[in-house]
Amino acid sequence: MQNIQLHGRLSSLAKHWLQCFASSTPGILQAQFFLNVPEKKDHQLLSVWPENTPVDQEISQVVNLCIKKQQPVFLNKVAPLNKTVNVNKQAQVLSVGPMQSYLLAIPVMVGDQAYGALGVLIRAKARDNCEQLLLAPLIQAVKWLVLFSSAECAEEGDRDATGIVLQVAQASLLHDNLREAATVVAIELATLLHCEMVAIGLIEEQAQKHHHIMIVGLSSSPNFSSKQSLVQALSTLIEEAIDQDRSILEPPKQKSDRSSQLIHRKYSRQQGNAHLCTVPLVFNHKMMGGMVFERPHGAAEFSQQEALLIQQIAALVSPIFIYRTRSQLSLAQQSVNLLRKYTLKTLGKGHLVWKISAAFCTLLIVFFSLATSDYRITATAVLESKIERIISAPEDGFIKAVHVRPGDKVEAEQLLVSLDDRDLQLEKQRWKSKLQQTAKEYREALAGQETWRIGLLRAQRDQEQSQLDLTNSKLSRSSIVSPLAGMVASGDLNQSLGSPIQQGDQLFTIAPLDDYRVHLKVDESDIAYLQPGQQGTLNLRAAVGQSLHFTVEKITPVAVNENSINYFRVDALLELQPDYLRPGMQGISKIAVGEYRLIWIWTRRLIEWLQLTIWTWW
Repeated sequence: MQNIQLHGRLSSLAKHWLQCFASSTPGILQAQFFLNVPEKKDHQLLSVWPENTPVDQEISQVVNLCIKKQQPVFLNKVAPLNKTVNVNKQAQVLSVGPMQSYLLAIPVMVGDQAYGALGVLIRAKARDNCEQLLLAPLIQAVKWLVLFSSAECAEEGDRDATGIVLQVAQASLLHDNLREAATVVAIELATLLHCEMVAIGLIEEQAQKHHHIMIVGLSSSPNFSSKQSLVQALSTLIEEAIDQDRSILEPPKQKSDRSSQLIHRKYSRQQGNAHLCTVPLVFNHKMMGGMVFERPHGAAEFSQQEALLIQQIAALVSPIFIYRTRSQLSLAQQSVNLLRKYTLKTLGKGHLVWKISAAFCTLLIVFFSLATSDYRITATAVLESKIERIISAPEDGFIKAVHVRPGDKVEAEQLLVSLDDRDLQLEKQRWKSKLQQTAKEYREALAGQETWRIGLLRAQRDQEQSQLDLTNSKLSRSSIVSPLAGMVASGDLNQSLGSPIQQGDQLFTIAPLDDYRVHLKVDESDIAYLQPGQQGTLNLRAAVGQSLHFTVEKITPVAVNENSINYFRVDALLELQPDYLRPGMQGISKIAVGEYRLIWIWTRRLIEWLQLTIWTWW
């Protein structure tokens, strides 16, 4: 029977509650309220906001998950870019910047049983902003919905109290500015509770220990100054309620309270025996401020039921005011508050784990600030031969045969490539025949004592002998050999058989296998720490784990740009040269440049980048 009555109360109240809350809460695109069916173990859709809109099935799915887990569910939703959504006017508060849609479901819990759930589709700039501004107030509002629905008899006074709470909640969400929201709430409460004045005050962030109260909302005067005597008096009333950690009624309902609320008695007399009710604002079990309600003498005194209602309102609006306060803090103020928070955790009482962690981190920082280690500069490295001989084409011709390719080992005087010598052989025969004919004519001239002809033939014979010698020289050069022992570093002519070459064309590069140097590419930000004579270690990709030691020999003072990075060329000599070394091998080198503190080694690049950035924009 009690479940049926509670179901009826929730059914009658939830529709009005959903319309009121959804229409005044920024960012809500659609809201659905589900309630259980007493005869079935199932939940049905009770109300949808906005009315007469298609039901979003994704909200229903999140609600089912929320009821199953019996806890709030908060998920991201990827909405189609071409989809047009109708947002209430208040949602424009959250619509500046890149927007994201979220699905939120809150269970309606009565004891350990879920009687239903509230599901909403929210659009906001960021998840953290959405959680801070909407999640906590909605959870608190659902709790109060259950509280007011749990009564067995729906008296008129209960319905009035519910309406007051909902109206105050709506008023507190209408404005983003703290002072505007607090003033609207104060005016709304003064009207609904028939008060002459309502004041709302919060503890200043930098005065948590001394409870210095700052009045943020006053129903009688939206524009007020903290220096006004009335504002200062209202602050002292809230301070007295916070110091006593209770709500204060003046005149008190119990005679024992008269001696403990002297400030309220004094203020009441100054205001012509006014009736007062001061309620602290509590958030996360901490006093955050208070509210003062004042009625003139002759009006009805504050009853215990009204004091309970005011306490319920305070519990509802306190998280909203706190979130409004924190959202208006500047980055510097937030940093100071965060620093103060962790300083109190470190130096205050309790928080043993935090203190141990802070002490451990401090010891680590001190250790790394004092301990030193070798600072090594990392650079890419390429293995090169000290000497490289280029084999060029001695004459114009055609490639006949290629006997080596890149990577082959060669000995001195080993044949590398042969050029086509058929034309040279024919030319040799031609000059040889001419030389024999001239020699025959020369002998005949000698026999006939033809003096004039003898001189002419002698010159002709010498010329033809020179041409024959030149042809023989060209024939000897048609077989190109290696001038030294080593390895063919470049020059693949196997695909060029029969192709013509011209005198001077580069054919091969021969590198010796017993003399290497290391070419290092050092970043320009590290070059200032290098100097000749420093030691380093090289790890080649072809032989990882086999470290080779080297000594810096020469630093080339010219920067080279490669892939938009400036680096300097540094040459180094290897101490040992294993047999597996080959020209062109690449690896990573580390050069020891001296001992520095560990904290400097790990933060040097960051500090230099910050210095350069600040200098650029300063």
